[in-house]
Amino acid sequence: MYMIRMALAGIVALALAGTAAADNKELIVGKWEAVKADEGTLPKGSVVEFTKDGKVKVNVKADGKDESLGGTYTVDDSSFTVKLKMEGNEI
Repeated sequence: MYMIRMALAGIVALALAGTAAADNKELIVGKWEAVKADEGTLPKGSVVEFTKDGKVKVNVKADGKDESLGGTYTVDDSSFTVKLKMEGNEI
């Protein structure tokens, strides 16, 4: 559960960093690697991938373990929403 919280915090940080551009839907698409991270956020080396069709895949690397989460995302003018699926629940 701790890794999930870190992943969500990292995704929020990515979302906030990209909210100034008018075409965020296009700019967010791709793979984003955490190369710097504050304590308690997405661990360094983790990768978040946003696809054109609104899907997101998060590969979290922490404490020598790899964990993958999948879900969906939406980008509106001034908001960014990510829904991840874990153990049958949506976060």
